Amino acid sequence: MQYARDVQRLRFDLSRPFRPSQWTTVVVVWMGIALTVAIQNHAIQTALKMPFTWGDSFRYPAVECLYWCLATPMLLWMVHRFDLLSARWPQRALLFLATNGAVTVAHALYRTPLHYFVYPKMERLPAGTLLHYYLLGNLLNDIWIFWSIVGIAHLVLYLSRSADRERALVRAQMQALKSQLQPHFFFNALNSISSLMRDDVESADDMITRLSDLLRVSLKIDATQEIPLRQELQVVETYIQIEQMRFADRLKFNCQISEEALDARVPALILLPLIENSVQHGIALRSRPGEVRIVAGKSNGALSLEVFNEAPEDPRPIVEGIGLAGTRRRLQQHYGNDSMFSYQRSSNGDMTVRIIMPFTLDKETALHAHSRSDRG
Repeated sequence: MQYARDVQRLRFDLSRPFRPSQWTTVVVVWMGIALTVAIQNHAIQTALKMPFTWGDSFRYPAVECLYWCLATPMLLWMVHRFDLLSARWPQRALLFLATNGAVTVAHALYRTPLHYFVYPKMERLPAGTLLHYYLLGNLLNDIWIFWSIVGIAHLVLYLSRSADRERALVRAQMQALKSQLQPHFFFNALNSISSLMRDDVESADDMITRLSDLLRVSLKIDATQEIPLRQELQVVETYIQIEQMRFADRLKFNCQISEEALDARVPALILLPLIENSVQHGIALRSRPGEVRIVAGKSNGALSLEVFNEAPEDPRPIVEGIGLAGTRRRLQQHYGNDSMFSYQRSSNGDMTVRIIMPFTLDKETALHAHSRSDRG
């Protein structure tokens, strides 16, 4: 996932047709090449103690790089429209070969009238002779420049498409995890409602209402995205309210969240399966009241999350099911090696799950914070 983000930041986007905004990149690159060649020319002439001004040094690279600066957008458009990464590459290769020939001829026609601007001290020659000179003299140079541009463009296009495929794969995997989580959670919630139907119809009806609210919220949330921890806690609290109808005073819920952590971004629905595990495999198996606790804060520049639950009288072996294994996979998909996931039992069987992930603020919150600091 981190690789996909890096490529997305750095790539010259060839997944779409050439856009006017990309002219800046093309111009800057060719200006840099022209400047490099001019400095090299001047250094060589100076070392040979030849009379050579900076103007003389710039004429040739300026004229050459201007031509390729004008030709590059067309070549980038061709790579986008007729790339050689498809099954039809033999026919398209012929098209590029023909284009290479056309570019070479156009280059000769371009250079012929500018010959005496570049070489003002040379003797006058017929235009036909100059055209023949540039057709043959620039042939190999035009070939390697043409195919260098086409090759680099294909490399960028390949990286761009690989990044797109990786993001699509990650999205599909996230959606698969969400499709596992939702039936698992709602099946358990419906069992809770069923247990109340005979004894407390009013509470069961209230639980159905809260469950429908939770279903509505969870369906709106895209599990591939990040949301503020504050919003994630609202989903968790709705679930806790449903379970408190079932367990009454046996379920105690406590949040210890630092103020700055509330605005940190976390993967959507990252806490819900852990809280569900705490209730189903901890509180539900206790005869006495038990606590589920969430602790969150910023630590060493990272966001630290802990989910704690008191142990049942007879703690069972830890099994990585949908809750634990799914959370581990989701963190890996979102952050790769920048995240950590662990869990352990204390000596008396209490369970603590720990998550460490990059600390990033919600964009809107960060913007408000930046505005307040500017006013301050």
